[in-house]
Amino acid sequence: MIWVLLTTLLSLTTALQWTDSLTNNTVMTVCSASDIHLPWNFTLSPDERIEDIKWIYWAEDGSEGLIAIFAANFFNPVPAFSGRAQWTGQGGIVVSQAAVAESGNYTVMVSTGDATHPLVTFSKTIYVHVADPPTAQSGELHVLQEPDAVLDNETRQWRVELTCGVLTSPGHPAVHVVWTTPAGHTLQSSSEHNGTFRLLLPNPPSGGNYTCTLPTLSPATRCLPPLSLLLEGATVIVDQVKVSFTLLEARQRETEARLEVKLRESESKQQHMLTLMSTENARLQAELDSVKNENNQQNSYISAFQNTTESLKARLDAASTRVSFHARLPSTLDNFHGRLHPFNIITNEGDALNGTTGIFTTPRNGTYFFVASSSSDSADTLVFMYLMKEGTRVAFAYARQYSSYTAAATCHATLHLTVGERVWVESAYSNTYYYYESTSFTGFLLGADDW
Repeated sequence: MIWVLLTTLLSLTTALQWTDSLTNNTVMTVCSASDIHLPWNFTLSPDERIEDIKWIYWAEDGSEGLIAIFAANFFNPVPAFSGRAQWTGQGGIVVSQAAVAESGNYTVMVSTGDATHPLVTFSKTIYVHVADPPTAQSGELHVLQEPDAVLDNETRQWRVELTCGVLTSPGHPAVHVVWTTPAGHTLQSSSEHNGTFRLLLPNPPSGGNYTCTLPTLSPATRCLPPLSLLLEGATVIVDQVKVSFTLLEARQRETEARLEVKLRESESKQQHMLTLMSTENARLQAELDSVKNENNQQNSYISAFQNTTESLKARLDAASTRVSFHARLPSTLDNFHGRLHPFNIITNEGDALNGTTGIFTTPRNGTYFFVASSSSDSADTLVFMYLMKEGTRVAFAYARQYSSYTAAATCHATLHLTVGERVWVESAYSNTYYYYESTSFTGFLLGADDW
């Protein structure tokens, strides 16, 4: 929060001006598999220079990630966006083949400098909603009137039911069909199950044409191809005379069912006394069997108690084992690429960190927290490091020092690991610099799976 406030205040004193129409908090809607165009353009004063540009997004599920970095006149997308992110000049990019999971906030951060202000950052943020069209089994909607009336559990009345479907996917955001009555009124579905929408007609039902359609204003519907049959809707004709007979037959079946229940209840009472006698004999026999088995059950209880005691003791022994470590570089690493090592170990509970190789090897299944930090101490040097899990990048940190201002970077992650999995810190480029007094690797066990 302090960094954001400082950036805002400094931006008032520099000359960068945004020239595009994408203002903050703009909402952009695109269809899945299409391109996201983000034309963030700006102008600089003659003495301003671009230090770097970062593009970041925050997805709807709370995850966040880097899209690309522009630094030293080089546009570098991260692996997840390689081949998909293209730079259009200045702060603009195009992300192709957008996916629904990539809906969220997209931010550009432009860092500039001049003789008065060594480093000032400007940012713009918009929300991108990626919509996905619905799909149907046959490529179109089908509507029909169910042959039998159904009982409305809320009103306990028999109702005529119409069904519309079948959607194999509701799209994103999910669509729900809209019903139009013969009188032109709009109704919402009574329920939905597995892509089929159901409408219970009010009593007495009106005859005529009933139509189910997808809502035209839904972003998912708008992503359908212009000639898609799903845009046409579907219509069923309800015969008012026939539905009246359908409701009458349903009420008649209900009356017959009630009479059948009463008949069975009467027959049941005749057998009640015999059942009571049989039940009492069975109860007495059960008590006799219970007395015979009492000694065996007591022995079983004693054995179960002993087993439980041993199990609790074993879990207590396992819970008392702790895992934590903290280590620092013994000397500065300059122009270094690859896994950071060796480390001077300061703390190593559980003996899981190898100081020589710099590799943490998981001693027990559980959830762990790791943090790595570093900084440079001379001008025109940078720190660019990854936190690695079995060769996979799970977090990264980037910082570059300008003039006499020290630049620091930290990356961290919470990971669920199994026994034998490895975690280490790795330098991303060979032209990096890691000052030994500020470079450290720390981790500890948050909770074991067998606690």
